[in-house]
Amino acid sequence: MNIYGVHPEDKNLKFLKRTIRELSEKFNEKFRYLKLEKNYHSHEIIAKSLIDANEGLVLFFCHALDKSIRGCQIMGSARGTEHKDFVYGSWISPTKNIKVFNGKSVFCLACNSNDLGKYALENGALVYLGFDGIPFYLKENFKEDLISSLVKENLEQIVTYNLSLAIENNYTFNQLAIQLRLSFDKRRITLMKDKAKGRATKIQIANVLSVIRNGIRIYGDGTLNLLESNSTSKLF
Repeated sequence: MNIYGVHPEDKNLKFLKRTIRELSEKFNEKFRYLKLEKNYHSHEIIAKSLIDANEGLVLFFCHALDKSIRGCQIMGSARGTEHKDFVYGSWISPTKNIKVFNGKSVFCLACNSNDLGKYALENGALVYLGFDGIPFYLKENFKEDLISSLVKENLEQIVTYNLSLAIENNYTFNQLAIQLRLSFDKRRITLMKDKAKGRATKIQIANVLSVIRNGIRIYGDGTLNLLESNSTSKLF
């Protein structure tokens, strides 16, 4: 079974390139990197590739907004993101390219990607793991750039480690969700106990990681393995 890693050219998501690189190197025979480039043709080709695939584990490392996965790119920062900020608009939604989910197992690291979970299942997804909001800071005007950078660093480390481990051992989605939550909890506790210089900053980072952790949701059969093969589930 193939593993598809979908990641856009986008400065706000650049920190997840390491995740893509490590998974690609470790699972090179199975891993396919689908890079969303800054043109409409790239978006169309990748959507078609996913629709044409009979099965697979799809890892989305993207933006999401209003029940849709967004392509690249964001203009400006991710703060207060609106439709107009996405040059290529809605890429996958209940009314567009929704067949990409058909026959797939899905991990979607994107803000409010849970909003798309039930639509993914209705359109043939075997199982879907998504997130609620993924903030990079919580407190306005408090070292936002520093905290955002460190949150991204911690998030990337947690996701990369746990995805790699889960794929290598073919965990179920339930097991992956449990491991992710445990890793977020451990990192939060470590940060909260650290009394060295910069404690206030570390507490803020810990609080952001807690928000991300609490937003993990599974739609569908969480007992399915990440590399579960079930092409008979295809609807189209």
